[in-house]
Amino acid sequence: MRLVILAAGLVALTGCGGGDDAQTKAADDARDIAMVEKAQNMRPPAERLVPEIITESDLEEKDILGGLCAVQHPSGIHYLAIARPDDAWIKLDGELVRLGPDKGSPEQPYGTWTKYDGKEYSLRMQLTANEGEMEPGAGSGEILVRDSFDREVFRLSTQIECKER
Repeated sequence: MRLVILAAGLVALTGCGGGDDAQTKAADDARDIAMVEKAQNMRPPAERLVPEIITESDLEEKDILGGLCAVQHPSGIHYLAIARPDDAWIKLDGELVRLGPDKGSPEQPYGTWTKYDGKEYSLRMQLTANEGEMEPGAGSGEILVRDSFDREVFRLSTQIECKER
């Protein structure tokens, strides 16, 4: 009889311990899930970038013609970004990157737009002189490049030239 009571007691204790194990496992699983979700939602550090000079041969290679607005390099000789009605271009790591227009953004001269979007970056080009009413020619402005997390990775106040090419 003592053996039966002892066995029943062990079974009861094992059952209680099993509940603790289930609770511990559930807590561990919840913690692991939270860690995975946190890791998935982490953003990589923002990487500052500097658009490279767009050369005349780059323009010819991509057949970039027509009316455009171009962000001048501080030297005043070359461009850092080109905007047209249907696309914009910046040069990163030796490659021209094409961006599509956000036609909901304010329009600028020659049918260009204030904002252009791409897979990894977006470009905002804002004329600060005459707020979009600039006649063809040059005026002051600003370029802003944002990464895919909408973080600013480049900003420059410089001259923007709008002309027929």
